[in-house]
Amino acid sequence: MSLRPGIWGNENHAMRMKQLESLRQFLPNVKEVVKDSTFEIPIHAPRPLSMRIILPNDFPKAPPTLQLLGTGLVHRYLNPSTAVLYPQIHDKLLQWNIHTSLGKVVAEVVVKLTNDPPQFLGAPSTLGNSAPSQMGATSTGATPYLVGSYGAGTGVQVSPLSRGPLEPPPPYSTATSSPTVASIPSPVTHTPLPAIPASFPELEIKSTTEIQELLSKEDQFRAFFDNLEGVKTMRSVRDELRSGNEELAKRNQGREEELNNLRKTLNEKRNQLTAKRAELAAAQQRQQVINQQFSTPALVSKLAEAAHLMDQESELTVQMFVDGNIDHKEFIKKFMEVRRQYHLRAAKKESLTLGMRGV
Repeated sequence: MSLRPGIWGNENHAMRMKQLESLRQFLPNVKEVVKDSTFEIPIHAPRPLSMRIILPNDFPKAPPTLQLLGTGLVHRYLNPSTAVLYPQIHDKLLQWNIHTSLGKVVAEVVVKLTNDPPQFLGAPSTLGNSAPSQMGATSTGATPYLVGSYGAGTGVQVSPLSRGPLEPPPPYSTATSSPTVASIPSPVTHTPLPAIPASFPELEIKSTTEIQELLSKEDQFRAFFDNLEGVKTMRSVRDELRSGNEELAKRNQGREEELNNLRKTLNEKRNQLTAKRAELAAAQQRQQVINQQFSTPALVSKLAEAAHLMDQESELTVQMFVDGNIDHKEFIKKFMEVRRQYHLRAAKKESLTLGMRGV
């Protein structure tokens, strides 16, 4: 609503200048971007961050709009699609009036964001692009209430959320088994060793001279030893075990690529699970803020404030008519419109109040 030149316009300008003085007093490093209407203030966070303070034309009657400058920001009090802070970040923004100190409120918001800074999501796959469009205002069909969203003659939009709270996914088991590997039988076989003989018939049939000759001649002893049945059996077992171990090693090497692929797939699934859990937590946090924003008590408070503003506007219109600043025709037109807005907002407030009481 644009103010007409006159007594109220001068008073509104004076109050605006007083609020700007308080802003510079509490925040000496504030930067003026647009004269008397837009300011920026740095916030000491893990990464560089600034907050923009936008003052509407009817400020200080209407509250300021606080907006964070940056991309990929996530915070429970931040609208992900517009980067505008919800009024719930400070109770004075919810109960704003012309006597609320702009500098004190903004300074306390800066301190709150410094102690609890927003998260910076650098990867597009983790909420960078998809989450704002899914969890923002358009996904529920409701228009988020922003600081400074009241405008003269617009009323208050009452749009309940069409969805309930998000439910977490079912538990996910990280135990992964491969049917291809598990179904392959183990190639290991246990070959029994030959029993140690109690006697050696090959020696019993030899004379003492033949035995002494074997002991004195290495070649004959080696040939005799190699022809022993027990030695032949032992060497056959040895060769069989060696061949089996070699085959087992080759099979294991053949499955190395398969096992590496399975490990890679498992790690990817774990990373996806971690990203989805982080995405779910951020989405649930934003939904909680939206649910609080559109709760019945919050809407009743907004409607009460809006009705009070229209009531004050009607009183100012009467005073302007009494002082002769507007004629009779303009007074009737303006007064009737303001009172219509007042009764409309008061009726909505009364309806929601009765609904809370179960009437």
